[in-house]
Amino acid sequence: MIESLYEILPEKFKKNLTKAEKLLLQCTESGDIVDLSPGEEIDPIKYEEWGHERTIRSEIITFLLTDKKARDFISYRGIKIRGAKIEGELNLAFADIPFPIVFNNCAFPDGIDLTGAKARMLDFSESFIKNFTAEGIEIDDCLFLENSICIEEVNLIGAKIRGDLHCRGSKFEKKNREENKYALMAEAIDVQGRIF
Repeated sequence: MIESLYEILPEKFKKNLTKAEKLLLQCTESGDIVDLSPGEEIDPIKYEEWGHERTIRSEIITFLLTDKKARDFISYRGIKIRGAKIEGELNLAFADIPFPIVFNNCAFPDGIDLTGAKARMLDFSESFIKNFTAEGIEIDDCLFLENSICIEEVNLIGAKIRGDLHCRGSKFEKKNREENKYALMAEAIDVQGRIF
């Protein structure tokens, strides 16, 4: 009988688990927040100064959210992470995520891909994100991008958000101006709640 997430974790992840990844496994089962903040104000732009003990591989998060056996261990509260550097693109394209996902004060230097995904609620507030691709996403509740910084593009084309879209205090800027794209693309977006 499988009794913990660690038991079903692929061997490639078990070999080099960081302190943050071990805490993630524990908190995923209990529903507690994975708080990697040093007890002071966090500036995700300075993620390169953060130690390895605050790093979580994106592949592990993807495994937890998409593997059928792993999802049985996830609390109804979902996954909540604060102050982590997510290593590698967080690729959840076309995933079905039936619980809340919260990444506050986190850094995503390799970006996020949520193309065509279905989610309950997503919160990326006060985070640094290289690019946020969520074309065609469906969200049952709200999407939070408050006080976040995105240096390439935010793609919400055709997104369906049944709750609110929160972007207060955020900065979306296109660093690479050679490409013929905008910092924010949201054609045909459908927000049934309010837009901030």
